[in-house]
Amino acid sequence: MKPDETAVDSPADAASAPSKDPVEKSPPTLDQRFRFAGTDFTDSFDALRETHTELSGAAANLDKLGSIWENLPPGVELTRDEKQRLITELRSIPPEDFSARTLLDKLWEVTADDAWGPAFTTTTMTKFFRPLREPIFHGALLISAVASLEAHLGLLAENYYRAAPVALHAADSGNGRRADQPKEAPKEFSLKDLQTLGSIDQAIEAAIEARVSKLSYGSLSDWRKFFDDRMNIDMAEQGTPWQEVLEVFERRHCLVHSEGRASERYVKATKASEPKADLRPDREYVSSAIDALQVVGTLLQAAVWRKFTKNHAEIYDQLEMIAFGALNDERWAFALPLYERCRELPLTNEEVLMTTVNIWLARKGMSGVDSIRDEVEQWDVSGVDELYVFAKACILDDVDSAFAQLPTLVERKKLSGAALATWPLTAPLRADPRIREYGELVRGYLSTEIEESELAAEAASDPTSDVEVTAEAPPEGIADTSSAAVSPEEKGMNAPDSE
Repeated sequence: MKPDETAVDSPADAASAPSKDPVEKSPPTLDQRFRFAGTDFTDSFDALRETHTELSGAAANLDKLGSIWENLPPGVELTRDEKQRLITELRSIPPEDFSARTLLDKLWEVTADDAWGPAFTTTTMTKFFRPLREPIFHGALLISAVASLEAHLGLLAENYYRAAPVALHAADSGNGRRADQPKEAPKEFSLKDLQTLGSIDQAIEAAIEARVSKLSYGSLSDWRKFFDDRMNIDMAEQGTPWQEVLEVFERRHCLVHSEGRASERYVKATKASEPKADLRPDREYVSSAIDALQVVGTLLQAAVWRKFTKNHAEIYDQLEMIAFGALNDERWAFALPLYERCRELPLTNEEVLMTTVNIWLARKGMSGVDSIRDEVEQWDVSGVDELYVFAKACILDDVDSAFAQLPTLVERKKLSGAALATWPLTAPLRADPRIREYGELVRGYLSTEIEESELAAEAASDPTSDVEVTAEAPPEGIADTSSAAVSPEEKGMNAPDSE
């Protein structure tokens, strides 16, 4: 046989040849389980956030009425005079009486004798009173966000039982008793069950699944009790105020079970509404809730992981990566509690300094430079790396001092092009024309930012740039229907224009 030829066994040879068992993969380590859980949780919330950001506009567009003339039956074309006659009648409605109902009544009154009138009014009425689409979208995203956090809580509970399988021998704690004071659990497997399962490992997996499943059917308070009793970790201390988390969960319950109306349970739990109040969330609420729930899940993940590992560097790396991504997105309130949790870990001197800088950046983004000025000015940077002398100048918006230090930092490779182009710390420098000198270093980032800033400057210098002129500009006090979304509860209504 030639060296490059492949041998092909006959069926008989294949049958007689010894079988080769596939190489068994070793099970993931506990650190790997926690890291994978954190990564999956982050990915799921990044997907929710991106979906919400990218599609919110499209959802809002579904509720726009468009031009009233689109409601004419097929084949019907009105002359300009006919349109003007109709518009004049509609505008005769006193502003204080203008509503969906009065507009439709007037529309019927004016067009009842026209062959196309009934169909025109019916189509218009259908658009006015159909269920709004945008709240459905935001509600679905909120439900998904809560479900993602609940799934993550279940995975953390699984990892807990795998890290401390002795906990499976203990009954659920109560009356203030913790997991280190277990009471023997009732027997949960019969001899027949054990024969069916086949191995102790399978029995352990079945026991873990049963414990987590029971928790999953409970309430948020049950989850809080579980983590507190078993691991001495309070969910209420994971970055988001407990009442805020509770309100999101209770609102989700109302969206699922009472068509978005406040239930007695919601009113009792939150004390934030009257019964039957409309709780359908808007864009801002869902954006805030996604961040709030992710903060809880991320910090709880770090807290549980820390209970069972000495590898704190991995916890720091995961927290810092998520926090820095939020910092770059200017999600200051999200990044701050993550960096504050980083500071509680055993860190190197370099990590302590960088974490402190990023905490100040988050606080500056939230409340302005004056909120941190005293602390930063008192920061003694003598004896530390020159990068932090530069950082202090940037935080305090001392741009001249920062630019004076920049050439040395670049030459010594203390500051990369990516950091100069994207790090929120260097934002004051990117707004200064002197940044052009570092165009090669920051490559494509610089031209984009400068082009956008130049366009903004040109628009600001043009006195007519903020005046919008359209062919359908409505009279003062009456907006154009083409951009209005209407619900049956709204009393205010918008009148159409003639073109």
